[in-house]
Amino acid sequence: MHIKAVAGGSSASQTTTEFAGMLLQQEGGLEWSENVFKASWAFIVHILTIVWTWFTRLGPSLSLSIFAIPPAWTFQSLFDACSFVAKHPHPFHIIGWSIFFGPIIILIPCLLLLEILILVLFNLSFVFHGMIPGSMEDRFGALKEYFAESRETIFASIEHWTAVFNKWTTDCPPLLVLRLLAGAMSIFILFGLWSGW
Repeated sequence: MHIKAVAGGSSASQTTTEFAGMLLQQEGGLEWSENVFKASWAFIVHILTIVWTWFTRLGPSLSLSIFAIPPAWTFQSLFDACSFVAKHPHPFHIIGWSIFFGPIIILIPCLLLLEILILVLFNLSFVFHGMIPGSMEDRFGALKEYFAESRETIFASIEHWTAVFNKWTTDCPPLLVLRLLAGAMSIFILFGLWSGW
């Protein structure tokens, strides 16, 4: 029912509202979850059917036109990809460094957020000026000690993730090549950003 409404266009919101109302009127949570699963499955099957139809209609025409002159389409697609990266370098730069360095790259933002939280809590303690015993140094030291375990947990978990990432990339040569290519791409993009493209 929901899939027909999506294909119908303008009546989609009305059918969605009716569908939600029907789900809410049912008594048991099991029935509701079964209906949600059925509707989700029908939606996924519908999308896969559309993609398959596109592929079967587009596939023969692509194979005839693109693969007739192999060097032409490869160079054109490479040029288009490079021009797209030149127009939008920042996401590719971040993704490239993230692949090259692995999980260790999220260590600095996590620690920065933790330090900002400590500073915000410390500054919020001035709201209760005179009500909290101790000096400013004692309150700041207490906050740092309170969050020391969180900091160590962040270090340990990211170190574990990095070790696993390094083991995967050293055990599998294609992943190592991908990691090195991501680093080379990031250096190339950094040079492009620096020179102004």
